[in-house]
Amino acid sequence: MSRIVLTTILLLVGVAMGAVIELESSPELESVADRAIGQLTPEVEETLRKYRAIIFIGQLGTKRFYFDSVVLSQTNARTSCTNMGMTLAEFANQAEIDFVAQRTPADRCWTGASVVNSATSYRWLGNGEYLADGISFESGTLTGLVINEYSSSYGRLHPYSSSDTKCYFCHQRAI
Repeated sequence: MSRIVLTTILLLVGVAMGAVIELESSPELESVADRAIGQLTPEVEETLRKYRAIIFIGQLGTKRFYFDSVVLSQTNARTSCTNMGMTLAEFANQAEIDFVAQRTPADRCWTGASVVNSATSYRWLGNGEYLADGISFESGTLTGLVINEYSSSYGRLHPYSSSDTKCYFCHQRAI
């Protein structure tokens, strides 16, 4: 894929829209663009126009997932998602985690999960619910959970200090 075509696709999915970017073509970037391009609805296009730095990953069920490469603490990432009318990504099941992990070249990005009071108990910050059975995560006493990509088809949540700065995922409900 040529640099011009890749740049055009990336502009459509929200990377530096309207700006000149210098990117070398890579399978990871082409993959993100190719997967998301077929799901651009008027609502997604409007979100990308308003928030030019985010990348639309794709929609699974009623959730639209976005990625921001800006590194923030978990608290600031949550605020950033909220300011865009979204939620720091919460996942109902392992399939949603795998969906996001498969579609981004990024690793170790914030989710909206936080430790409750032990190494084996986490809940979602937005809705207060505990992680569903079947969601794969490593136990630990650090305060927040990020997605680690363990293979091309599998994501796993891993604990990190919520003050660490990392990229992050947001989600919003489809209208």
